Amino acid sequence: RSLLHVPLPGPAASPRVPTARAPPPRAAPASQRQRALSSAPAAATPDGLVAFNLADIGEGIAEVEVLQWFVSEGDHVDEFDRVCEVQSDKATVEISSRYRGHIVKICHAVGGVARVGAPLVFIRLGEPSDT
Repeated sequence: RSLLHVPLPGPAASPRVPTARAPPPRAAPASQRQRALSSAPAAATPDGLVAFNLADIGEGIAEVEVLQWFVSEGDHVDEFDRVCEVQSDKATVEISSRYRGHIVKICHAVGGVARVGAPLVFIRLGEPSDT
C-alpha cells in the first residue's frame, strides 16, 4: 500500500496561486483621531454655556492667528454660521459654528493666537429671544 511519487519534468508540480484576502483594518491616522476628539461637542453648563473650541484644522497645526471675527459678543449664531477666519502657516480657514445660541465672550483679539483645543468663543445655547 505505498504510493510512489514521481516528479514530472517541467515547472514545479503545482505553482502557488495567490488568493485574494481583504487587507487588515487600519487605524485612523493620529491627526484624524485628534480631530475627532477636538471637534466633539463640549458639554454645556447648567445655564447652557458652552466653550466653542478650535478644532484641529490640519496635520501639524498647533496654533493659528485670528484674522477676523464675523460675530460680536451678544450676536445670535446658528449652526454653520461663520464665526471667524484664522490663518496658520499652511492655510487660511473660516471657522463655522457647531451650535445655535448667543455669543457670550470672544476669547481672542484680531491678530491674537489661538491654540488647537482652546476656546475661541463661549456660546449660550438656545434660540434667539423675541425681546
